[in-house]
Amino acid sequence: MVVDERDHQYEPPQKWRVTKEISYGHMLTIASVAIAALVFTIRLEGRINVNSVAIGNNSKSVDQINARMNTQYSEIIRRLDRVSDKIDDKADK
Repeated sequence: MVVDERDHQYEPPQKWRVTKEISYGHMLTIASVAIAALVFTIRLEGRINVNSVAIGNNSKSVDQINARMNTQYSEIIRRLDRVSDKIDDKADK
């Protein structure tokens, strides 16, 4: 079979055609996207609220840990001072 090159001539692309028609498929797609966006936003808001509460609880825990560490640090310094005083007393004798 011989193919003639004239059979494969360039055809310009079809022009875009815009109509004012809206099909059920278009409406269904738009509704699906809108519902998906709404569900995503609601779930995101819920996750943000949960994280806000968790951050608040973590801040309280960090404050309690810092207070406990400061108390322990003060106790260690007090004991070291006592040991230092005892050493000084022994050295003076």
